[in-house]
Amino acid sequence: MQTEALDELFSAHLRTVAAHTGEALAATGHDALVLHSGGLRTVDFDDYPYPFKAHAAFKLWAPVTDTPDCFVAFRPGHRPRLLFNRPDDYWHKPAPLPADGWTGEFDIEPIADRAAARAALSPGERVAFIGDATGFDDWGFAAVNPLPLITRLDHARARKSPYEIACLRAANRLGARAHLAAARAFQGRESEFGIAMAFLSAIAAREQE
Repeated sequence: MQTEALDELFSAHLRTVAAHTGEALAATGHDALVLHSGGLRTVDFDDYPYPFKAHAAFKLWAPVTDTPDCFVAFRPGHRPRLLFNRPDDYWHKPAPLPADGWTGEFDIEPIADRAAARAALSPGERVAFIGDATGFDDWGFAAVNPLPLITRLDHARARKSPYEIACLRAANRLGARAHLAAARAFQGRESEFGIAMAFLSAIAAREQE
């Protein structure tokens, strides 16, 4: 599917998500919502993290899958904000600010760390938070992962939008291409490593992707 068509589908998708979220917030007594992409989890007794997986509720809003400690802030009637994590890091190159067509739906603000995110968000008494619970208890949110709100949002998420269906189709096309490459490698008596490399090479992906 052409990028322009996918961008149009995303715009409609985001309007639907915003409408459902607004209804859920009103029904559960909240004025606004902050969603966290998730944080890095460090391996015990070592200095490197486990592979990062973005929180599902966050990905529903923003297709940012590889950057921890990003936030979407939504208040009904306002454009959503995306606080994008770009640390001032000596050892690691920060992720570039996203520039794809979907970004036109957000006010995007780079942040250096969680402290900067907290200052930018200014949580209030009727603002809910969804994401990794650790480290956010003292931010001033009305509730962290409130079950009544999550239940309503999950119920709406079960029905996929045309944008999500288009993404599923694109993912299945990639998966089919990769599995066919893996099958050819298997039939060619490649090693397990060679089969895995054929799978990844067919779709120009890394293991963590």
